[in-house]
Amino acid sequence: MELDAAEDHLLKGMVRPRELSVSHREALKVAVPRSLSEVRAVGLDTNVLKALRRELAFAEELFVTLGLSNVAIIAPSQVITEFWNNHETFSKEEWNGFQSDLSGLKRRLAKGTLPGYNQDLIGEIEALVDKVSDGLEDTKTPAHLQKSVDLIQSLLERATVPQVSRVRFAEIASVRLFNKTPPGFEDEKDKTAAGGDFYAWCDFMLGALCVEPEAERAQYLLITNELKADWKSGGRGHPALVEEFHSLCGGQLSILTLSELRKLLKDNEATLGASTGSAASADDSPSSPAGAEEGVVAE
Repeated sequence: MELDAAEDHLLKGMVRPRELSVSHREALKVAVPRSLSEVRAVGLDTNVLKALRRELAFAEELFVTLGLSNVAIIAPSQVITEFWNNHETFSKEEWNGFQSDLSGLKRRLAKGTLPGYNQDLIGEIEALVDKVSDGLEDTKTPAHLQKSVDLIQSLLERATVPQVSRVRFAEIASVRLFNKTPPGFEDEKDKTAAGGDFYAWCDFMLGALCVEPEAERAQYLLITNELKADWKSGGRGHPALVEEFHSLCGGQLSILTLSELRKLLKDNEATLGASTGSAASADDSPSSPAGAEEGVVAE
């Protein structure tokens, strides 16, 4: 679906009345896909990008794997914006966490409570810990910015970045927040965050509508580490969100954490490995005995 037509469809679908009993029951039945071969697209939330920033090698592997599996990647515009809004905070948290780990290690070494400790060696390790700690770059240095740039560059090489009109959807955002319609009502008291989840959700659905559908792939994933009730209310996502996605986008949605996506990737890799192994075994099966070819009679 073209971008303008998709946004019109989304806007009309969110404001028109509809009967939900059938679609809501269907939403309660949605199960997590067993393989990437069932998944058409994956959307990523801001907190997932934060986690991937700490693991650039895994992020690259994830993006490549999804691409090779013909799974579209959706990076909602709101998510990209929020990532850059909080980029320095993410850097500082990472820096503080590593510094805390180093301090804890030094305290543990200083106790030297285990028998058989080589005190000279321990002193060398403590000095090395101090050296590493002193050498940590400040979070405002270019190196920390580059990690964020590298992640987003890698993502944008493979992802679409859809954005609904904030003006056209502003009234809906306000009404839904007042009515506690997910997502985002948990952020109502935080005036700086209220509305962000809603626009991320709309951007994601817009992207899903613009992905070329495939008959054998009806599953869509939204990956978020957010566990509040406005995203995850039991099961695999808030049923109202699963229902809305099905009604407006026509697919089955599962809202998973990054760790759950990792498990799906691992299971998918194991399945592919088993299939490859079976194929190899078939290729390696013994050929017909010499002289048993068609038309050859053994004496």
